[in-house]
Amino acid sequence: IGISLLCFSNDFFIAYKAAFAFKVSKIVSTKKTSISFFIKISKEFINFFMYNYTNLKTEYDKIQTELAAAKELIINQWKPNLVKFDADSFGKEFSEGNFWVVQGYPECVFGEVPEEKWDEIDYFIPEAGGPAYIDSMCILKKSKHQELANQFINFMHRPEIYVQFLDYFKFPCKVNTQVSDANRKNLLYPASLLDNTQLKYDVGEGKQKYNDIWDEIKF
Repeated sequence: IGISLLCFSNDFFIAYKAAFAFKVSKIVSTKKTSISFFIKISKEFINFFMYNYTNLKTEYDKIQTELAAAKELIINQWKPNLVKFDADSFGKEFSEGNFWVVQGYPECVFGEVPEEKWDEIDYFIPEAGGPAYIDSMCILKKSKHQELANQFINFMHRPEIYVQFLDYFKFPCKVNTQVSDANRKNLLYPASLLDNTQLKYDVGEGKQKYNDIWDEIKF
């Protein structure tokens, strides 16, 4: 089952209001501007704003409805059939036979199972798709050694170094196009398996909404 949860931001409304305020103040401060021109511009902007407000409000209401539906689905249909929500120990529990089916990072499962038994595990992405993520190396804005940090990141992305990182975790290559999986063995899954995934993005101001829903679900 795949559920797509979206987030709406009030930045849209703030941006439109700011633009309107800027235009009005600019027009009023110009003495040569005629009243008729001001009225024309104001009407055009108001029509533009109301059109977008209506569309955004509709989208906002739709998203709230989807969030509520997702919460009810998880609480009423998922929870009665799940042992627990967990992001750390599921791999160990799976390897010990306590869980038969888990959803999570493949390395957490395969890392707990001897390699000679990997062929006994079926790992797959549902036909409906699944979430994807990216681990990133970031440089602090006030870092004292930004150039050195850049050199380290470039070093990690050198093909001969990057492939060592991939081999350690048995990951396929999906990012660095200079690395090929053609001669690599015992990968956890083929890179093509990631084609049916969607990156998760920062929900921004909507984070608290998600946290509130999650609190209702987990308790």
